[in-house]
Amino acid sequence: LKAVSAQAFMARALLSEPRRAVPILLTAIAGAGLVAAPLALGAFGSDMKRPQASMEEASTQKLRELNDPKTFEALVYEPPGEGALWPLLLYLHGAGESGGALVEILSEGATGTPPVALSQGKAIPGLAERFVVVAPHAHRGWQPQAVSRFLDFLLSAESKLSLDPSRLYVTGHSMGGYGALAAAASTRRFAAVVPVAPSGAPSAASLAGVPLWAFHGRNDVIVPSSYSEDLVEELWRKGASREEVRLTLYEKAPAPFGWPTYYGHASTIPAYATPELYDWLLAQRLTGAAPAAAPEPRELAKGGGE
Repeated sequence: LKAVSAQAFMARALLSEPRRAVPILLTAIAGAGLVAAPLALGAFGSDMKRPQASMEEASTQKLRELNDPKTFEALVYEPPGEGALWPLLLYLHGAGESGGALVEILSEGATGTPPVALSQGKAIPGLAERFVVVAPHAHRGWQPQAVSRFLDFLLSAESKLSLDPSRLYVTGHSMGGYGALAAAASTRRFAAVVPVAPSGAPSAASLAGVPLWAFHGRNDVIVPSSYSEDLVEELWRKGASREEVRLTLYEKAPAPFGWPTYYGHASTIPAYATPELYDWLLAQRLTGAAPAAAPEPRELAKGGGE
């Protein structure tokens, strides 16, 4: 276990071309209808620059490497403070970040995701001060069984994390959005799931009773928004409330930086900058969750290296 500065991870990352067009979002939440509004860029800046950490920003935040030899390597963010059991946000990346080294999680295709924002020291409102964020790295997609085994590791004393087993949440983008849905449906270990532009979905029946908030760009040329719309509408038809299952659609989501032909696929930018998302997550709890193993002192988790 070793601490790695954001600066080191971002070294090969992301250029800084300004994109000053402010897209318009179309949001449907909790049955309140469609509302047009300027895209909320939150921590990512109104000029939509390609993510890039300054020296000062990189020095204020650190992501740690965490390795479970049986499942995944990961980047870990821990909020300041001691002695608490923290909620977990498990982020599953898309296909563009698969393979290669762990640094791929922070590649330009990952625009707007929690690990990219946190690596820059730019806190997403509502997230950085309240959640442990873990971003594992996969080489061949996300298998629910592997995600569940990795969750076992995160909840063990070996991980040195202090996690509340009743407040485990999973999210992901594109391939990772599907992986998050599949893990939530198969393992039933997550209190809520947040798919962003998921590249597919398990059956609505398998997700019955799982709180869900889906985000998608209607103009997504890579993954049709119908994937999210059809799933959510089926869950509503099966009796889910519009508080338990939510859908946010963006009329003009941007492209990931560096991938201009993938227009509409970076719904990650506005989705993860939605402060209400994190309040909603914390309102969801998994009943009957087993208590976590007691971690070792936090100082050990941050010390040393190999």
